[in-house]
Amino acid sequence: MAVQLITYTPNSSHRNYNDLIDDIKELGDWCKISETVWIAETSLNTLTLRDKLKKHIGIDDQLAVITMAGDWSTQNFSNEINNWLRNHL
Repeated sequence: MAVQLITYTPNSSHRNYNDLIDDIKELGDWCKISETVWIAETSLNTLTLRDKLKKHIGIDDQLAVITMAGDWSTQNFSNEINNWLRNHL
């Protein structure tokens, strides 16, 4: 299992991103760290995960999936987010 950072930039003003969010939540153990940044523990690699999620974004939207490992640091995040990161990385 890898921890994947998923971030998207919604440039489509009339698009609903609920299906994207639902697919992220279905990955398994996840953490939302900001409005459009999520972290999920999944067996999917970055390419497969990107392909799974890109159907939910518009042609002008941006999507990135990045494998996380090792060192991390936060500022002004909740204990819940910091604990999730501590337990998964």
